Amino acid sequence: MSEYGLDAGLLDALDGLSELSLDSLVIEAEAPIAPPEMSEGMDSRAIAPEKAVEKAQLPSQVLPKKSSSPAISIRVNLEHLESLSHSVGELLINQNRQALQDERLQRQVQELVDGLNQHKQTLTRLRDWSDQMLVTSSGKGGWQEEGRFEYQTETSLFDPLEMDRHSELHVFLYAALEELVQLGGTTEAIDWATRQSSQSLGKQGRLLNHVRDDLMEARMIPIGTVLNRFPRVLQQLIEVHDKRVELQIRGAQVLVDKAIAEKLYDPLLHLVRNAFDHGIESAQARRQQGKPEMGQITINAYQQGNRTIIEVKDDGQGLNLQKICRRGFEMKRLPSPHVDQCSSDELLELMFQPGFSTADEVTDLSGRGVGLDVVRNQLRSLEGNVAVQTELHQGTTFTLQLPLTLMTARLLVCQVGYAVYAFLSDEIERIVIPQADQIETMTGQSVFHWKRGQDEYPVPICRLADLVNYSTSLPEQIKNEISLKALHLPVATDATSLLLLRWKKGFLGISVDQILGEQELVIRPVSNAIAPPNYIYGCSILADGQLTLVVDGAALVHHGNRQGTVIPQIAPQQITPQQSITSQDTFVSPDPIVIEPPSTLESKPTIAAKRVLVIDDSATVRQTLALTLKKAGYQVVQAQDGLDAIAQLQQHLSIQLITCDLEMPKLNGFEFLMRYKKEFSETVPVTMLTSRSSEKHRHLALQLGASAYLTKPYTEHELVSTLVSLSSKT
Repeated sequence: MSEYGLDAGLLDALDGLSELSLDSLVIEAEAPIAPPEMSEGMDSRAIAPEKAVEKAQLPSQVLPKKSSSPAISIRVNLEHLESLSHSVGELLINQNRQALQDERLQRQVQELVDGLNQHKQTLTRLRDWSDQMLVTSSGKGGWQEEGRFEYQTETSLFDPLEMDRHSELHVFLYAALEELVQLGGTTEAIDWATRQSSQSLGKQGRLLNHVRDDLMEARMIPIGTVLNRFPRVLQQLIEVHDKRVELQIRGAQVLVDKAIAEKLYDPLLHLVRNAFDHGIESAQARRQQGKPEMGQITINAYQQGNRTIIEVKDDGQGLNLQKICRRGFEMKRLPSPHVDQCSSDELLELMFQPGFSTADEVTDLSGRGVGLDVVRNQLRSLEGNVAVQTELHQGTTFTLQLPLTLMTARLLVCQVGYAVYAFLSDEIERIVIPQADQIETMTGQSVFHWKRGQDEYPVPICRLADLVNYSTSLPEQIKNEISLKALHLPVATDATSLLLLRWKKGFLGISVDQILGEQELVIRPVSNAIAPPNYIYGCSILADGQLTLVVDGAALVHHGNRQGTVIPQIAPQQITPQQSITSQDTFVSPDPIVIEPPSTLESKPTIAAKRVLVIDDSATVRQTLALTLKKAGYQVVQAQDGLDAIAQLQQHLSIQLITCDLEMPKLNGFEFLMRYKKEFSETVPVTMLTSRSSEKHRHLALQLGASAYLTKPYTEHELVSTLVSLSSKT
């Protein structure tokens, strides 16, 4: 059973939560894998993520105190650390949920404050109006309430301007104003309490992040403790076999789980020896091919999502697929010796079969048929995997993927139809909302012309809905339950946006319906009961409890390309000279994403959700209509009268249907129809929804431009059927 030493900061932070104290503890590795070794010319610098999230700083009063006492070490069972990791993950999820609830509470308190202020203004205006009416009525001898005539004798000697006269209405108004002041004080106290709660929640979040970071550091070690052993191994091979090879190590400071690091040396050793023996050619052969005599073997480690990636790459001769095919046929593992009758994936898979070898003779390095199958089995025991890519005369790359036990990452959350997906922010090169004139069709493929500095790139566009193509549809009940407003995310834009990813030697744009925002979330592996595609990192729980899949953008594009969904990158020379193009784009950074106002884009959303403007002076009716229309798949914008509706139409140009009441203040239904027809060149169908059922009202509404006339009470089926019929005609 693997055991770890724990850092003092972690223990102090954990024990501080339960008001306990421990002396400072420092880990000492039980059996270091190897002391760090450096060879001349070797690059040991870590490849730091460009958009890494900095560790949150804690207030000084909650930071663990450093002890000057001699360092001691303790042993901790691995299962205990696993349990702590799981608990920290659950706490992070709960922290996000609490943050969402706190944000909702603050928003509701602010709405309460605004409502009380508005109500106070209304009462004040009503009081002023009552005063004016009192003065007018008193001057005419009116406004005398029953039972108060006997008291008017004395006060009648005074002019109304000389002495106020208060009716029962005045008494009620002043009492209401007094009560409103008291409610305002209570509201201010609630507002203060919510702000204090928010500050405490923020401190709790920073402390939790500190515990998470310390826990990760306690169980992780730099992968350089493993990789730095290979320069000496390679030097011995060079001396024995007389080959000129240079080893480059990148990402030596990437952290991996200690339990995994201890088991990485053997598979990596085999891959390095394979690259030296099978990959790198002799100096004479490299000269004949125009290559430098010095061969290159590169080990590159980096983190991608909830995985640690280790690449072992050589610039040698690549894999001979014809030789692999012939050998597979001889071993009766392939039906044909002809390489054109087998897929490259099938041939590369043969290399991981037990007993398979293409070596012509047995040497101390190869030919025994024991190798890549062992590598794969060792990685699978670590819940990892290995893949290979090769190009003839260019080299071979073996890619090892290893899991991270607990991973939090900044995720860009997007909506496609009714589904929500998340991408790693580090994978997104840019978020772009193109102008319509930046999109054109080239060889049957929609292409976005993106100007970056002085260079212009043709970016093929593919829709995320086409890439994640499922054979089953989302159940209607689940669709109705999804509420994007409940997410703890700022809605950036309703326009179709492009996520630009690096693809081959250029870029590729993934089109999404809506960008919801960016958030740091915990990535969990998908249950073993489900076999997810290789482009799924795992799943994450959003602040409102919804699950979302975390997508590997590069793997998704590769999968789509194999399925024929993505057309290969268009060559730069195919770009026709154009004038300067300006795009509205935004760098993805650890800060919340801010996107400029959207522009019109020709491509349509995956789910053509019609946007309906609901106009009614009754808030209850508006909410009821909104629920009905949302269940039917519509997006809803609300207006409280005809004047408000005109403002909403000017703001939301994408409104496609309108339902309108007849009797409303400021601008009634008839007046709205006249003004709407006059001020807007392009109009959409308007359905009148009113309690007035006379033919006179109906005739006038239809004459003014209404497309349909429904009377209350109405049925949901009748309303939705009418809207569907009208939308099909537009």
